[in-house]
Amino acid sequence: MSNSPLLPQRLASVLPRVVASLLLCLSLVALPQSVSAHGLPDGLVERGVQVIMRPEGMELSYRIGLNDPTLAGELERLQLGEDLDLATIAEDKATPETMQQAWKAYQERLEEIIPGQLTVTIQGEPIQLKWVRTSAGRDHHARLKIYYQADWKNELAGQVYEGKEFTIPFTLKDDSFRDAPGYHRIAFKGIGDIMVTESNTKPIVLRTPRILESELTEEEREEARNIVAKFYLEPEPVESWWQQFAASKYMSHGSVLLLLVGMAWVVMAGISHKKQQEGSSDTSET
Repeated sequence: MSNSPLLPQRLASVLPRVVASLLLCLSLVALPQSVSAHGLPDGLVERGVQVIMRPEGMELSYRIGLNDPTLAGELERLQLGEDLDLATIAEDKATPETMQQAWKAYQERLEEIIPGQLTVTIQGEPIQLKWVRTSAGRDHHARLKIYYQADWKNELAGQVYEGKEFTIPFTLKDDSFRDAPGYHRIAFKGIGDIMVTESNTKPIVLRTPRILESELTEEEREEARNIVAKFYLEPEPVESWWQQFAASKYMSHGSVLLLLVGMAWVVMAGISHKKQQEGSSDTSET
């Protein structure tokens, strides 16, 4: 009985530790749920288009992410499910071999059809996209990243001029997945001597807000799908005659050495001549 007054004090000292332990356990239990929340719900497709302009060419990467049940619907829409069990894919019960076959068929079809759904113009001229490579990955859902490129300077047949006064308009219209709900982000960036003066997008696609298209107005949806930008080519700095000569093929290491020896001889000869003049002037004065 004598220890009874100490019980509330002990509870008061232990209670914060108990509460902290309970909160830690709850956070650990909830962690898998919070991580899985980053996955895409069934029926939603995440898309992103990143355009990178370089003086030597343009690179376009098309990113797409969707879960396996949505993939089953895509395979059916594209009529690619004849040799696949779409029901098991839709229920997340397909074997790894089946999923590998399904993603391969889907990837190959996308590589073919995406260029026809992207309309790119530079200086008002249509630019053809050529497939380069495709990378695949999976975190909370499967992702594909398809790379295309275009030799835009050659396609414009020499109609490109350097300088800030010669801005070049760029447009991209994306008609892919018009009927598929989900996310769509676009970005336009210049690298090297490409100077972007105007753009309706951010330079990095991952920095673009991730908003459901269904929450946008028709005008906002079109703006989220299309890129309108202007850029110009920074002129290369003009080299002096000495820089051009030094960079020419005639300037071997031996030539440079001989040139330096000759310059040193000229300097020494000038100094010697000056000393002779000073000596003769002193003699005439005496």
